[in-house]
This record gives sequence, structure tokens and C-alpha cells, in this order.
Amino acid sequence: MCDPMEEIIKQEENVPRYPSRQKTLTEKGNSLYESCVQKLTTAFDRIWKDIETEIFEFNSKATDIEPHVMQRYQDDVSCLRQEFVASSDNLVEFLIRTNTAESSAERSRHLEVFSKRKGVVDRFLAAIADRILQTADDISQRMASESTYTSRSSKKSTSSQSQSAILLKKEINVEKQRTRLEFLKHELTLEKRKSQLEMDLRLLKQEKETAVAEAEMKAARNHIEPLDFHTVLKEEHHSQMPKEDIMSHFLSSLEANVSLVAHDSVVLCIAQLQLDFVAPWNNASFYAKAMSSLDRPSSISHGLEFQSVVNNGNVYDSTKGVFTCPETGLYALAFAVETSGLDFMVYFYRGGRKLNEIGVWPDSSDGLLQDTSSTLQIFLLTRGDQIYLYPSESDARIKPFHSTFSGWRIENPTLSTPAFVEYTSVSTSTTPMRFNREALDISSSFSISSFQAPKDGVYLFFWNMEVSSGYLRTFLEVNDSIVGRTVSDGNTAGYDSGSNLAILRLRRNDYVRVAQDYTADGDQTMISGYFMFS
Repeated sequence: MCDPMEEIIKQEENVPRYPSRQKTLTEKGNSLYESCVQKLTTAFDRIWKDIETEIFEFNSKATDIEPHVMQRYQDDVSCLRQEFVASSDNLVEFLIRTNTAESSAERSRHLEVFSKRKGVVDRFLAAIADRILQTADDISQRMASESTYTSRSSKKSTSSQSQSAILLKKEINVEKQRTRLEFLKHELTLEKRKSQLEMDLRLLKQEKETAVAEAEMKAARNHIEPLDFHTVLKEEHHSQMPKEDIMSHFLSSLEANVSLVAHDSVVLCIAQLQLDFVAPWNNASFYAKAMSSLDRPSSISHGLEFQSVVNNGNVYDSTKGVFTCPETGLYALAFAVETSGLDFMVYFYRGGRKLNEIGVWPDSSDGLLQDTSSTLQIFLLTRGDQIYLYPSESDARIKPFHSTFSGWRIENPTLSTPAFVEYTSVSTSTTPMRFNREALDISSSFSISSFQAPKDGVYLFFWNMEVSSGYLRTFLEVNDSIVGRTVSDGNTAGYDSGSNLAILRLRRNDYVRVAQDYTADGDQTMISGYFMFS
């Protein structure tokens, strides 16, 4: 009979997965990885040697072994089996957390060996259980046969035999219940893995559809007339074309050539939008980038001084790291910070105080890898407000090139402009994810765990998910269809965040939410979004 667990393992190996980005270890990290693999493999092989010894010893005595001795072998091998499975789980979990090409190959080799060895152990336990049951049945039949020749006058002897038969039945029932419990545990494990496979297949299907749409878009762009988006922006600079017309013109040119935009909600684009889509139609946008390492400013009245600046409307002062709001309105501000060997918080500041409690926490305190964290938030700002970035620790140091600060004006605040920022102040494992703090919701369209589109149009969504000492995947869903995901792995450094950005065309009453498969940490876990155009 085919082992169910072996079938599940084979299914997992044959299911195509959308691979997460694999790590590349440093020399120190690789040495530590090899040492850990050697240690875990040695423990796994040692337990297997003990199991082999028990099986071979039992086989040498199998012809005349007593029932109580068989039970001892059964108990010993069952205990060793639990240690064997636990040892394998430890090795597999370590290889998954490491997430390198070498660890992936090692995991495949180990699962093949584990499957074969586990099959041997399970067949042995099943065989010895049958032997014990058969022996008990033989004894009960022999006792029943002997009782027919016993004198009815010997009531005491008959009563003793009856009690022995009852006791034997109870012992058999206990053994049956133990066997059922063992297989129930296996069944629960298989059901859990089945659910995980179904979620992975669902995600893979959605990613496949998105990849096909992106490929079609790329192919179609090669045949689009020279009037591309940047050409439209150049013309707008002279004609003062409204921003909604510019965006609609560009997306219409794509829709006319690519079957990407359907009646249902789909991902239109995932990209950095600060300059290409916003800067040309108003003078309140900027993009700043660190070209060298940045330390925490000496004064809390100004922020990290990013050197490389694209500055539309002269709204950003690179000497102080300060964005000055030129007019009252609705603004999107975003930043990403990278560090190495450190961990600290970074927040939006105004006038020496934090704008809110939503920060980011790059964590590479173990020194093995660098780490980058990012956020995008929406604010109602007043003319003259000065916004900057300030880290929490005095020894904070920002790495260059991947560390950026940007912002752009959306439009004057009105009740018809859906825009929101939500976050959680506590760890949560609920799915869909529940956000217990609200920083902004202009149109009251977000309710605890989901955003409901108040009108048809194109919306921008950003979400950042933090995890503590675990592996977290989150999925952005539109009407239960997955349109994006994040992966956060805090098993190495302790804390890790993953973020993503999506632009969606929604219908009125479509709902958007975030699902998760572990536990998201508080404060840095957030979602924001706003209406772009119809």
C-alpha cells in the first residue's frame, strides 16, 4: 500500500512554485550554514541508526518472541520515530529559513531520504501491531476453547477466566485507540499540508495570469505609436493638460493595444510613480536619493540629508533634508531606508515631533545580511508644513543607493477623494488582517479589515508587513482574487518587513483586503491607498 505521507511529499515536489527571492550568504554566513547542516544531519542519521538496530534485533528473535517483548519493541520504535520526525522537521525548517540555492537542493535530497526511511518505520510498526493483535486473538480463542472443557462446578475458575477475557478485550481496545490516535495525527498533518498546497496553487494561478498579461503588454508596447507616456507629458508641459487626461490618455493607449484591462479588477502596473506620473502637472513633487552613508542629524529640527535630488517646484531642501509644503492639500510621501549591522526605527517628523506612530524598522543586527524597509503614507498638509525623516537611535546609519525619500501632491482635499492610511498597533494573526488604528480615511471607505471602493476608477495601494521571528506571507486580494503579495522572513535577524505597491482598476463596491498565513507584528504593519482618476 502506498504511504499517504510519501504521496504528499511527491506532490509538493511536483507542484510548480513561484519562487521567492533567494538569499546569497556571506562567507561567514555560509560557514555557519554548513556547520548547522552538518549538526542537524548527524542527529538525523544517529536516530535512524538506533531505529535500524531495533528492527534488526527484533528480526533475529521474531520466531519465538513473547508478546510483552513485542510490545517493548513497539514502544521503543514509536519513541524513536517521534524523534526521527522531529529531527527531520528541524533540518527542513532550517533549510527553508536559509532560502539559498544550496539549501533548496539539500532540502530536496533530504526529503527523498526521509520519505524512504519513514516508510520503513511505518511498515514495521504496522506489522508488529498486527502481530500483537493476532497473538492476543489467539490467546483469547484458546482460552475460550479451554473453558468449554472446564467443570461447571469450578465457578471460581470460570470467573477468573471471564475476568481475564474482559481485561484482554480492554487491552486490545486500548491498543486500537492508540493506533487510531496515531493515524489521526497523520491525517491532521496531511490536511494542513493540503490547505497550504491549495493556497500556493491559487497564488500560482493568479501570478501566471499576471505574468501573461505583462508579457502581452510588453509585446504590444513594441508596436505602439511613438506617442508614449513621456511624449504626452512633454506636450502637457506646454498645453497644461489636466493630470487626469494625461493618465487616461496613456492608459487608453495601452488598453487599445493590450487585453490587460478587463471589466473585473486587475493589476495595471506595479512601479515607482513619484516622477513619471505626477511631477509634470504640478510643481510640488520631489525624489531624493542617498549617494553616501547618512548618520542621524545632530538636530531634531531637520532630517536625513539625501544628496541626489529631482526637485520640481523647489520644495525639497537637500541641505536640511526637509520637504516644505507649498500649498494646503493632500500629499503622498514615501521613503525606503537600508542599513547593515544595525536596527532602528525611522519616522516622518514635523517640527521636532513624529507625524504618527507608523515607522519602518530595517533590521540587520545579526551582521550577516543588509536589510531595507519602506513605507508610503498619505497626509493632509497645510502650507508651510516642513516634513523630514528622523531615526530613533543615535548610532543609526543609512546605507546609500537604495535609501530614498520622495513625495508628491495629489490634489486639494475634498470629500470625493478617497484616501486612507491604516495600521495595527498590536500583533495579529487574523485573516483577513484587521487594522485597529486609523491615521486617515477621507471618504470613510475603510472598515477594520477591508477597503470598499466608493466609485469606479483607478486606485493606488501600498502595504508593508512586519514579522517577528517567523516567516510571513501576505496577499492583497480584490473580491477574493489575489493581485499581489509580500514575503517577510524574520527567522534570521529577528524582525523583517516586506512591502509592495499595486495600481488597480476597481468598480464601485469592489473590496480590497490583505490576507496572511502567520502573525504580523504591530506598528510597522500598515496599508495606504488613494483614488487616482476615473
